[in-house]
Amino acid sequence: MRIRDLRQLLYETAPYDGSSKVLYHGTSAWNMALIIASDTLLEGAYWQKPGEPHGPRLTESFKSAQSFIQYASPEWEIGGVLVLNTAKLMQDYQIVTYEDKPYGSDKTWGDEQEVVPLTNAIKPLSRYLQGIKIDPKHIQEAMSDEGLEFAQEMWGYEPTEMRAALVNLEGKVQ
Repeated sequence: MRIRDLRQLLYETAPYDGSSKVLYHGTSAWNMALIIASDTLLEGAYWQKPGEPHGPRLTESFKSAQSFIQYASPEWEIGGVLVLNTAKLMQDYQIVTYEDKPYGSDKTWGDEQEVVPLTNAIKPLSRYLQGIKIDPKHIQEAMSDEGLEFAQEMWGYEPTEMRAALVNLEGKVQ
């Protein structure tokens, strides 16, 4: 049995067929700024659920990606969506689909189906990035004194570095 087959069996996933030309990743304005500054999309949270694969979480649904903004910054709900080129990702990564389920349930979270490149990081992200969808007002809110204070309290982001990352992000979306 090949390693690829073992992974599929282990994760109880299905190979991704590349049916969507783009994949989406939604996150807070602060996290997006750091993702763009580092040119890296990391795996993120791993919940150790049965069948859960390791890798950055993407989706074919723009709407589903947008819904993750509220999870990334529930008090503020400011953020955006990264748009990634599926064909380029498939050239470099094995990609599987995964249906996330609440603990102890056989039901999925609505229409969400995650698409997961089996890697701890997509790097350089700029190779795969097709677009950045974020309202410039969200970047300004994140850069406010209150926004920077929130990011420091929530995630420990240093305000000066965060402001620089947000300015960099702002320059990429205009």
